[in-house]
Amino acid sequence: MKWNISFCRFRSLESEDTVDNLVDINKEPQFALHRLQNKLFTCGQCNKSFKTPELLERHTLCKHTEGRFYCKLCNRSFAGKNNMSRHMTIHSTEKPFACPICEKRFRRKYDVTMHDRIVHQGKKKTTDNKNFKCNLCSKAFRCRTTLNDHTAYVHKGQKSYFCEKCSASFCSRHSLGTHIKVIHDGIRDQESYQCEVCGKYFKSRRG
Repeated sequence: MKWNISFCRFRSLESEDTVDNLVDINKEPQFALHRLQNKLFTCGQCNKSFKTPELLERHTLCKHTEGRFYCKLCNRSFAGKNNMSRHMTIHSTEKPFACPICEKRFRRKYDVTMHDRIVHQGKKKTTDNKNFKCNLCSKAFRCRTTLNDHTAYVHKGQKSYFCEKCSASFCSRHSLGTHIKVIHDGIRDQESYQCEVCGKYFKSRRG
């Protein structure tokens, strides 16, 4: 029979060894050092300790869950209603927040900020940032993806983005996303007017 001590990684086949180890590590200050070396994670509400943060989290959810909000889709729990609302955005297909530089869309405003820091290094949306110039005309763009979309459609007559739910094709990823949201998901926003030529969506009929 294998004997275990609940608060450390000591294992023994002999109960005497287990008892000796239990006696030794409970002597102060050896016990404090033993706890430190085994990196126990202590519950802030009842001071109970666990070997891993996962066990501590499971304990907290089971024993200290009063007033918590639970996600019905993934069973995660949150301390406040605002935290719960922010979490629910990860389950939504809607992406209401757009990058001001490349127009890539995100579910959360925080994701736009992180995208800007990583991809655009915090650049602002100004005309000075149109560093990607078309070799076939005088137009300039803020990111290479937009330039490639422009070249493919304007100069080659190609629509590179295709809807998986129908046969529609589009000249930009943004237009494809808006199409799926408006046509297939039934979500209408300010950009609900579609050009019959290029497939782009606009806020008004005048474009």
